[in-house]
Amino acid sequence: MSFIYTEDEVEMYLTLLAGNKIRFPKMVTSVVSLEDCAEKGLLPEGRRGQIKILIDPSL
Repeated sequence: MSFIYTEDEVEMYLTLLAGNKIRFPKMVTSVVSLEDCAEKGLLPEGRRGQIKILIDPSL
C-alpha cells in the first residue's frame, strides 16, 4: 500500500524493475532503522539530499 502512488503506478514500477529497465539500488540513498526513521528520514531536515530512504526494522 502506498499513500503517494496509485496502484497502477506501483504495478508499472514493479514491471520496470522486473524487466531490468531501471536500476533500483542507485535510487536508494539511505537505509535507516525504525528507531531512527523520524529523525533521519521522515522529518524535513532528515530528507535533505535524499532520493529514496528505506526503513529497515531489522537494524
